[in-house]
Amino acid sequence: MKTQNTTTGAGGISAAQTIKLPALFIDDHAERDCATPAIIKTVGKCYVMRVDDPAMPELLNDAAYYGDEAMSGPGGFDAYLAPIIHSARRLLAAYERQTGAVLDQHGRIRMVIA
Repeated sequence: MKTQNTTTGAGGISAAQTIKLPALFIDDHAERDCATPAIIKTVGKCYVMRVDDPAMPELLNDAAYYGDEAMSGPGGFDAYLAPIIHSARRLLAAYERQTGAVLDQHGRIRMVIA
């Protein structure tokens, strides 16, 4: 991972186990009563969360669904969802960049690049 191996003030969780993701899509995900990873802290317009939170796979799957190119074209989502779609794509990119994981079209980890 890209983060350092230092301990944070949040219950002794090391920074190497956390990830910083865009808040907009996470807020939308939570408002739809989907299982959402616990927020450790807020940093600007992002949330810091545990990478291994049990709800992380559902968040990634939901982001992959909303971030799908086919869903933003004709017959896809309404135009008012454009900020949510953009945030979902940024969330997936941030996850891949910070963890070294490569996600498939369903938001599942396909491989990890060391």
